[in-house]
Amino acid sequence: QSFPSEIELSNAIRKRRPVKIDIGAIFSHPPKDSKTVASSSFTPSQRELVFDVDLTDYDPVRGCGCQGATICRTCWTYMTMAVKVMDVGLKEDFGFKHVAWFYSGRR
Repeated sequence: QSFPSEIELSNAIRKRRPVKIDIGAIFSHPPKDSKTVASSSFTPSQRELVFDVDLTDYDPVRGCGCQGATICRTCWTYMTMAVKVMDVGLKEDFGFKHVAWFYSGRR
């Protein structure tokens, strides 16, 4: 589903209280009009880039004994390092200016 304004998106989130939100591209025309607009002019103008960093990916190198969803303070060091390395790379190597980090907390 798409929303024509930030206010309508905000209202829908408050009403529905979703567990997860996936945000896609911003298109040149509303997605509902995709069948009525020439495909050559229906193009994305902005996109989001998502990296999903899971602590379980570090199981082979976690020396604290934790595995899977088990997390201790030492484990968070790996997550902190991953975010810092990616943040510097995105900003300094690729010129990103708007970077937001989120903790989903699902594990």
